[in-house]
Amino acid sequence: MVDPAPCLTQLFCFLLGVDSLHNTQAEASILHVCTQGHLAFQVYKPKPQAGVLYRSANLYTEAQLHAMEHALGDHLAFFDYVRNEDGGA
Repeated sequence: MVDPAPCLTQLFCFLLGVDSLHNTQAEASILHVCTQGHLAFQVYKPKPQAGVLYRSANLYTEAQLHAMEHALGDHLAFFDYVRNEDGGA
């Protein structure tokens, strides 16, 4: 769809039972989302990895860190929060 704004506007008019969304928060929200393009659908964006990886590691014991890495390894890898062999991000 080239421009989803008209379709979304018609959909919300139908759902809300109104003829127009002119000057409403719904209209503003639709326009805001449509101007973001594909970024509007991005659910999670990892923080920049500029040396902040494992910044709270000193708060946990080695056993706790190992348990978290074992239990959450797939999630840590998916969100790129794992350490390489050389210790870098």
